[in-house]
Amino acid sequence: MCLGFCVHLCCKFLIMKVLLLNPPFPEMLLRDNYCCHTSKGDYVWAPTDLLYVSGNLSHPDIEQKVIDAIVEKKSSEKVIAEIEDFQPDVIVALSGTASFVSDMELLAKVKDRIKCRLYVMGNIAAFEPRAFLNKFPMIDGIFHNFFDEKILPFVLNPLHTAKSISARLPDGSIILGEVNYLGKHEIPQPLPPNYSLFPLHLYSTPISLRSPMASVITSFGCPYVCKFCVASGLNLYHRSIENIELEFDEIHRNGVREIFFMDSTFNTSHARVREICELMLKKNYGFTWSCNVHSHRNLNQTFTLMKKAGCHTIQIG
Repeated sequence: MCLGFCVHLCCKFLIMKVLLLNPPFPEMLLRDNYCCHTSKGDYVWAPTDLLYVSGNLSHPDIEQKVIDAIVEKKSSEKVIAEIEDFQPDVIVALSGTASFVSDMELLAKVKDRIKCRLYVMGNIAAFEPRAFLNKFPMIDGIFHNFFDEKILPFVLNPLHTAKSISARLPDGSIILGEVNYLGKHEIPQPLPPNYSLFPLHLYSTPISLRSPMASVITSFGCPYVCKFCVASGLNLYHRSIENIELEFDEIHRNGVREIFFMDSTFNTSHARVREICELMLKKNYGFTWSCNVHSHRNLNQTFTLMKKAGCHTIQIG
């Protein structure tokens, strides 16, 4: 009877270990928001894909660890050693076009050494899921949209499939997800990222003024159809102001002083820009920040408010 009681307690407090991995590469590489390219200098910002997945996976039964091998300049050997030491049940890894071959080689080695579920995020996997899963049998699935709150129940139990997840089922069959799965106009992001897991003091951009720096996405996708940009293939969805406030609070608690807004087009709506600026002024966070704007959607009064709220630089495209 005592033994049964002990077994029951052990099962009740069993913790799932999840590793969020930005794999190593010889150069400073940015794998981020369906893009992948080398840094033009010694700078790199936090991978937003992993940031928002970390928020989705906030759960008392999950222990998360982040390895950002790019900004921490870790070798493949060092990364594999850390993974073996952590012994994760689940790995969520980034991949991209510039590093695709080395990414797959590393993940194959990891899967060969550790019994775990292995999921990938990135442009090639997200847009060619069937070909990707057929070619790389060590990969158990693809997270197409890092904002999807259904990632949590799926990680806890892979039988809970979702429209934004491609997965290899136990019988070997494949179910396919997609990037543009949402049927409503706001991203259902329940919890802010776990910024404390990331080496915030190491991130920067050429135009950032202060440190630590956080990268934030307030809207997903873009309303424009520029053929050279991956964002043209992503439907536009906005996060609620209430949800953005939760993230600003979390950023502030972690001592962040600078924000790089990663929205493809921060000024898709002047009313929305005003709401975000007024929130920052009301809460007196003291952030300085930069963003990307479209050249056809600019108003002097909006710029004035942005500057008052801490904006020091805009990148116009």
